Amino acid sequence: METRVSSATKEILITDEGPTVLIGERINPSGKKKLAEALKSGDFDVVHKDAVAQVEAGADILDICALVIIASTLLWCYPGSLSPGIA
Repeated sequence: METRVSSATKEILITDEGPTVLIGERINPSGKKKLAEALKSGDFDVVHKDAVAQVEAGADILDICALVIIASTLLWCYPGSLSPGIA
């Protein structure tokens, strides 16, 4: 079995025989008050810095959750993942 994850600039192939693929999953505001507040205010520098740090640490793919809810109302959500090389 194989899974292909691609962006506009890069493709990652995940197979049983291939090398381990590292997926960075730190960008998620659940339980992270500072990140949630930054997203609510439109400050994406925190997300960018965290994304760069994960790629520099070896992440092949980034799984990004940027769901912010205030008073049970969806404010903003970016459904998807970015692979390294996407800014």
